[in-house]
Amino acid sequence: MSSIKIRVCIAHPADPCGSIPGGIDTFIRGEIDNAADDIEYSVIGITTDSAARPVGKWTQCELKKKSFQFYPVTDLEISARRPTIPVIVKYLARIGSMLNEVDADVLEIHRVETLLRIRRDSRPVTAVLHQNMQSLYDKQADIRWARLPGMYFWLEDKLATRLKSAFCVREDAAKHYRGRYPNLADTCRFQPTWADPRQFNPPSANERRAARTRISAELKLDDDSKWLLMVGRLDAQKNPMLMLAALRNLIETAQYNVNLLVVGEGQLRGEMEDVINQAGLSDKVRLLGLKSIDEVSKLMQTADLFVMSSSYEGMPMAVIEALACGVPVATTRVGEVALVVHDSVCGRIAESHSEEDLTDAISWCLDNLDKISGAPCLESASNYSPAVVLEPVFENYRRLADL
Repeated sequence: MSSIKIRVCIAHPADPCGSIPGGIDTFIRGEIDNAADDIEYSVIGITTDSAARPVGKWTQCELKKKSFQFYPVTDLEISARRPTIPVIVKYLARIGSMLNEVDADVLEIHRVETLLRIRRDSRPVTAVLHQNMQSLYDKQADIRWARLPGMYFWLEDKLATRLKSAFCVREDAAKHYRGRYPNLADTCRFQPTWADPRQFNPPSANERRAARTRISAELKLDDDSKWLLMVGRLDAQKNPMLMLAALRNLIETAQYNVNLLVVGEGQLRGEMEDVINQAGLSDKVRLLGLKSIDEVSKLMQTADLFVMSSSYEGMPMAVIEALACGVPVATTRVGEVALVVHDSVCGRIAESHSEEDLTDAISWCLDNLDKISGAPCLESASNYSPAVVLEPVFENYRRLADL
């Protein structure tokens, strides 16, 4: 392999060293940290810690294994309220000429709108697309473009011809782009997500027992209860209200001794708190806010069941991460979850997005934890390690750098 480094610049409102909830930041962080030796990264993003990673300055950042250069063009204040100005708009308004000035052989974007700022750049641009944007027509869609889907697709038609390649974390999205854009007919492919085994792995029995004792004391939990873990933004896409309805059903109809731990932040937090209080679930639910990746992995290692109530998804990384810790999954049928959640083997997929079907899926898992925990989960997750699934991404950089 050549000693010459291929320089990749990622342009997206992300902070790979921060704790922004969402799969895109997790994807970017994992992509960098598992990079092949001939790939080096820079990121033009946003900062969640302006002291450690100040706006308008290049900072050398360290991940678990790799380092990268980071230039935040603005900061991000994480709150339960939805920002008046979308983050992507604020980001594109502040990015200025930075992309023109950065030394890079390949540019990578994670939203098509970013092409507005680099349409005239001669360097090859590749995209990683995390949704099938046909979900804009979904009644549950909370993407702002859902108000004007026709305008989004008009803009996409104008911009997507600039792409040299694309990776989609939904198979139906890859098929859509291949059919819609001739320039992507041979260079758009499905890209699975993954779980990093260095971070997400099963603990020993003693490690798990000690961690549960510590966490139960910190959160005032019943150590003998079954812990359900939910990780994600508190917004309409993740549909946490459906999860609360299912939890109420579990407690009222089956008398399960369960606790729900929710990691994440978002505009639905206040509404969730109201529902929790009104339904008398205050002693059963813990809204934990944002957590670091280390804290999330510890919670996954101690949970009994990972739960997801999303209305739509790509291929959610948190599901694979839970399985990699030996924890089964109960989920709605969204995106590519069926690739990893093998029904009645390492979890259960609800037949519909109703609270009754999600309750049934969780109940079945709780009744069968002894059969579906551990080895069946690890077997499923083993097919989605970063070393395997990211190699096509790195090979694509090499191809693009030679253009």
